Amino acid sequence: KSQHVVQNGRRVVADAEKVAQKAVAYWNMAYSDDKWLPPAAFGKWGGGEAIIMPDLEKVSVSVDRQQVLPMLKETLKGRFFDRAIWHQDPSWRNVALVRSKAGIISKVVMIDLEPRRMIEKVEVSEWKDFMTMWTEFEEALEHDWKNFERAEATA
Repeated sequence: KSQHVVQNGRRVVADAEKVAQKAVAYWNMAYSDDKWLPPAAFGKWGGGEAIIMPDLEKVSVSVDRQQVLPMLKETLKGRFFDRAIWHQDPSWRNVALVRSKAGIISKVVMIDLEPRRMIEKVEVSEWKDFMTMWTEFEEALEHDWKNFERAEATA
């Protein structure tokens, strides 16, 4: 479906293909330019435009949030804020894990990088310092936890 994307600091309507391509660009900017995670690609899936990305483990309520949050903070600082992008949808459904072969969480990542969920640091954006952005993000995640638990219990 169509969404807004940022072009030259302005929000413009984009078709589904452009939205998917922009999400791929965000993924690769955040995770793949230094091979931290495998790259994403644009393609067709189920008759529509799709982002083809690595298979990751979605967070569940059984995961220790106190272990995940510092790793997520590190990801958001080094992979998003320092690269002048930010994920604006702080919800647990958008958090995924990478585990080592021994089953230990090695990376915590944000998924669902569609343009409507992202901002870029440009002159017209409301960019704040990292700790302010992280604190707002973490507070929203905490608020989201009850809804996340409820949704997982009914799934």
